Amino acid sequence: MRCFILIALCVVLASAKLGKEKKSRNIYKRQVACKENEFQCKDGSCIQDQWVCDGDNDCGDESDEHTVGCTTACEGEHKIACANGNCQPIEFMCDGDNDCGDGTDETDCANIMCPDNEFHCANGLCVEDEYRCDGDNDCGDGSDELAENCPTK
Repeated sequence: MRCFILIALCVVLASAKLGKEKKSRNIYKRQVACKENEFQCKDGSCIQDQWVCDGDNDCGDESDEHTVGCTTACEGEHKIACANGNCQPIEFMCDGDNDCGDGTDETDCANIMCPDNEFHCANGLCVEDEYRCDGDNDCGDGSDELAENCPTK
């Protein structure tokens, strides 16, 4: 008897929903003013300015990729053009991962300048200072664990 009542309740609820029209999800989105260093997507959400025209659909509706000034070419201060035609954010360059798929983003890393809070590995990679001399080979070449690179504590 309990099962019958539960099934009957489900049928009633389901049929009540069939007659109602679905509202667009955009009605519920609150339009906000984005910060100075942000881009406002068509749905009202905000993303970092540097993500606009980067080849990634960060807004979810492509509005960050189909805006005035976007080109299909891989250009701009926050992009690197891979030899295979892919485009990657410049932040992925010399990070130890083959983001391009052809190694372009991991070549000529010896000339890269690391930020002040990072250690410049012998192989050109940059790792957080806190990972230097911690017993782990974070550079991949062991240079972050060499005695001459470890300040005395």
